[in-house]
Amino acid sequence: MSNASDLATRPERRGLPTPDRFERLGYGPKHQRKPLKELDLRSQLMLEYMLIGCRHKDTCDRIGVEVNEPMSQQQASDAVGLRRRNGRFIFGQAIFQKALAKGLDELRSGHRVKAIVTQAEIMRDKGDGSAAFAATRLKAASALLGDENRNGPSVAVQINNNAINLSPGVVIRLPASAPVAPLELQANEEAHHH
Repeated sequence: MSNASDLATRPERRGLPTPDRFERLGYGPKHQRKPLKELDLRSQLMLEYMLIGCRHKDTCDRIGVEVNEPMSQQQASDAVGLRRRNGRFIFGQAIFQKALAKGLDELRSGHRVKAIVTQAEIMRDKGDGSAAFAATRLKAASALLGDENRNGPSVAVQINNNAINLSPGVVIRLPASAPVAPLELQANEEAHHH
Protein backbone atom coordinates (compact mmCIF):
# COMPACT_ATOMS: atom_id res chain seq x y z
CA MET A 1 0.00 0.00 0.00
CA SER A 2 1.47 3.38 -1.01
CA ASN A 3 1.31 6.42 1.18
CA ALA A 4 0.62 10.04 0.14
CA SER A 5 4.27 11.12 0.27
CA ASP A 6 5.16 8.69 -2.55
CA LEU A 7 2.52 10.24 -4.80
CA ALA A 8 3.73 13.79 -4.15
CA THR A 9 7.30 13.21 -5.30
CA ARG A 10 8.18 14.43 -8.77
CA PRO A 11 10.47 12.56 -11.12
CA GLU A 12 14.03 13.82 -10.85
CA ARG A 13 15.92 15.09 -13.85
CA ARG A 14 19.65 15.23 -13.30
CA GLY A 15 21.11 18.69 -13.73
CA LEU A 16 17.72 20.23 -14.51
CA PRO A 17 15.29 21.88 -12.12
CA THR A 18 11.97 20.22 -11.45
CA PRO A 19 9.43 21.00 -14.19
CA ASP A 20 7.08 23.92 -13.73
CA ARG A 21 3.39 23.94 -14.66
CA PHE A 22 3.99 24.85 -18.33
CA GLU A 23 6.52 22.07 -18.78
CA ARG A 24 4.09 19.57 -17.23
CA LEU A 25 1.46 20.75 -19.73
CA GLY A 26 3.81 19.85 -22.58
CA TYR A 27 5.38 23.16 -23.56
CA GLY A 28 8.91 21.86 -23.22
CA PRO A 29 11.68 23.18 -20.97
CA LYS A 30 12.25 26.90 -20.70
CA HIS A 31 15.56 28.13 -22.01
CA GLN A 32 17.38 31.40 -22.25
CA ARG A 33 17.73 32.70 -25.80
CA LYS A 34 21.32 32.84 -26.90
CA PRO A 35 22.63 36.21 -28.13
CA LEU A 36 22.76 36.67 -31.89
CA LYS A 37 26.15 36.21 -33.53
CA GLU A 38 25.15 37.72 -36.88
CA LEU A 39 22.12 39.37 -38.46
CA ASP A 40 20.06 37.27 -40.87
CA LEU A 41 18.37 38.74 -43.95
CA ARG A 42 15.16 39.71 -42.13
CA SER A 43 17.13 41.43 -39.36
CA GLN A 44 19.14 43.36 -41.96
CA LEU A 45 15.93 44.37 -43.74
CA MET A 46 14.42 45.46 -40.41
CA LEU A 47 17.51 47.62 -39.84
CA GLU A 48 17.19 49.14 -43.32
CA TYR A 49 13.50 49.92 -42.76
CA MET A 50 14.32 51.64 -39.47
CA LEU A 51 17.13 53.74 -40.97
CA ILE A 52 15.88 54.75 -44.43
CA GLY A 53 12.41 53.26 -44.82
CA CYS A 54 10.88 50.96 -47.42
CA ARG A 55 10.78 51.62 -51.16
CA HIS A 56 7.87 49.22 -51.94
CA LYS A 57 4.54 51.05 -51.99
CA ASP A 58 2.39 48.01 -51.13
CA THR A 59 4.49 47.21 -48.02
CA CYS A 60 4.41 50.86 -46.94
CA ASP A 61 0.62 51.02 -47.39
CA ARG A 62 0.19 47.82 -45.35
CA ILE A 63 2.25 49.27 -42.47
CA GLY A 64 0.82 52.79 -42.79
CA VAL A 65 3.94 54.79 -43.63
CA GLU A 66 5.08 56.78 -46.64
CA VAL A 67 7.62 55.40 -49.11
CA ASN A 68 11.19 55.98 -47.83
CA GLU A 69 9.94 57.06 -44.40
CA PRO A 70 11.98 55.53 -41.55
CA MET A 71 9.93 53.13 -39.44
CA SER A 72 9.76 52.43 -35.72
CA GLN A 73 11.04 49.11 -34.42
CA GLN A 74 7.50 47.78 -34.15
CA GLN A 75 6.56 48.84 -37.70
CA ALA A 76 9.78 47.37 -39.11
CA SER A 77 9.11 44.06 -37.31
CA ASP A 78 5.61 43.95 -38.83
CA ALA A 79 6.94 44.85 -42.29
CA VAL A 80 9.45 41.98 -42.39
CA GLY A 81 6.97 39.49 -40.95
CA LEU A 82 8.52 39.01 -37.52
CA ARG A 83 6.50 38.54 -34.38
CA ARG A 84 6.78 41.69 -32.32
CA ARG A 85 8.36 39.74 -29.46
CA ASN A 86 11.06 38.42 -31.79
CA GLY A 87 11.52 41.91 -33.28
CA ARG A 88 12.10 43.33 -29.79
CA PHE A 89 14.57 40.54 -29.05
CA ILE A 90 16.54 41.26 -32.24
CA PHE A 91 16.39 45.03 -31.60
CA GLY A 92 17.87 44.52 -28.11
CA GLN A 93 20.81 42.44 -29.31
CA ALA A 94 24.27 44.02 -29.16
CA ILE A 95 25.05 43.21 -32.80
CA PHE A 96 21.84 44.95 -33.97
CA GLN A 97 22.44 47.98 -31.74
CA LYS A 98 25.99 48.26 -33.09
CA ALA A 99 24.77 48.12 -36.70
CA LEU A 100 22.03 50.67 -35.91
CA ALA A 101 24.55 53.06 -34.33
CA LYS A 102 26.83 52.72 -37.36
CA GLY A 103 23.93 53.42 -39.73
CA LEU A 104 22.86 56.48 -37.72
CA ASP A 105 26.43 57.82 -37.80
CA GLU A 106 26.50 57.39 -41.58
CA LEU A 107 23.17 59.23 -41.90
CA ARG A 108 24.41 62.00 -39.61
CA SER A 109 27.63 62.49 -41.56
CA GLY A 110 25.70 62.41 -44.84
CA HIS A 111 23.47 65.28 -43.69
CA ARG A 112 26.29 67.33 -42.16
CA VAL A 113 26.97 69.25 -45.39
CA LYS A 114 23.29 70.14 -45.83
CA ALA A 115 23.09 71.27 -42.19
CA ILE A 116 26.10 73.57 -42.61
CA VAL A 117 24.65 75.05 -45.83
CA THR A 118 21.33 75.65 -44.01
CA GLN A 119 23.16 77.35 -41.12
CA ALA A 120 24.97 79.60 -43.61
CA GLU A 121 21.67 80.52 -45.32
CA ILE A 122 20.10 81.43 -41.96
CA MET A 123 23.16 83.46 -41.02
CA ARG A 124 23.02 85.47 -44.29
CA ASP A 125 19.23 85.98 -44.26
CA LYS A 126 18.38 89.42 -42.80
CA GLY A 127 14.73 88.46 -42.33
CA ASP A 128 12.45 91.13 -40.89
CA GLY A 129 15.23 92.77 -38.87
CA SER A 130 13.67 91.85 -35.52
CA ALA A 131 15.72 90.99 -32.44
CA ALA A 132 14.46 87.40 -32.54
CA PHE A 133 15.67 87.00 -36.12
CA ALA A 134 19.01 88.57 -35.20
CA ALA A 135 19.37 86.09 -32.30
CA THR A 136 18.65 83.22 -34.69
CA ARG A 137 21.30 84.53 -37.12
CA LEU A 138 23.79 84.85 -34.26
CA LYS A 139 23.10 81.26 -33.13
CA ALA A 140 23.60 80.01 -36.69
CA ALA A 141 26.90 81.90 -36.93
CA SER A 142 28.06 80.51 -33.58
CA ALA A 143 27.16 76.99 -34.63
CA LEU A 144 29.10 77.43 -37.89
CA LEU A 145 32.14 78.51 -35.91
CA GLY A 146 31.79 75.51 -33.60
CA ASP A 147 30.76 77.50 -30.54
CA GLU A 148 27.41 75.76 -30.07
CA ASN A 149 28.62 73.95 -26.94
CA ARG A 150 29.68 77.12 -25.12
CA ASN A 151 26.97 78.78 -23.10
CA GLY A 152 29.07 81.55 -21.61
CA PRO A 153 32.48 82.21 -20.15
CA SER A 154 34.21 79.10 -18.94
CA VAL A 155 35.23 78.97 -15.31
CA ALA A 156 38.03 76.69 -14.18
CA VAL A 157 37.97 75.61 -10.55
CA GLN A 158 41.06 74.14 -8.96
CA ILE A 159 40.95 72.49 -5.56
CA ASN A 160 44.17 72.52 -3.61
CA ASN A 161 44.10 70.46 -0.42
CA ASN A 162 47.23 72.04 1.09
CA ALA A 163 46.31 75.70 1.05
CA ILE A 164 43.31 77.92 0.47
CA ASN A 165 43.65 80.17 -2.56
CA LEU A 166 41.87 83.47 -2.10
CA SER A 167 40.92 85.73 -4.94
CA PRO A 168 40.37 89.48 -4.65
CA GLY A 169 36.90 90.56 -3.68
CA VAL A 170 34.85 92.53 -1.21
CA VAL A 171 34.01 91.16 2.24
CA ILE A 172 30.97 92.65 3.90
CA ARG A 173 30.58 91.75 7.54
CA LEU A 174 27.23 92.62 9.18
CA PRO A 175 26.98 93.77 11.89
CA ALA A 176 30.29 95.53 12.54
CA SER A 177 30.62 93.74 15.88
CA ALA A 178 30.62 90.28 14.21
CA PRO A 179 33.79 88.22 14.79
CA VAL A 180 36.41 87.88 12.04
CA ALA A 181 35.87 84.78 9.88
CA PRO A 182 38.46 81.96 10.31
CA LEU A 183 39.25 82.05 6.59
CA GLU A 184 40.10 85.73 6.83
CA LEU A 185 42.28 85.11 9.90
CA GLN A 186 44.21 82.42 8.01
CA ALA A 187 44.71 84.77 5.04
CA ASN A 188 45.99 87.52 7.36
CA GLU A 189 48.46 85.10 9.04
CA GLU A 190 49.78 83.94 5.65
CA ALA A 191 50.17 87.55 4.51
CA HIS A 192 52.26 88.39 7.61
CA HIS A 193 54.53 85.32 7.13
CA HIS A 194 55.35 86.20 3.51
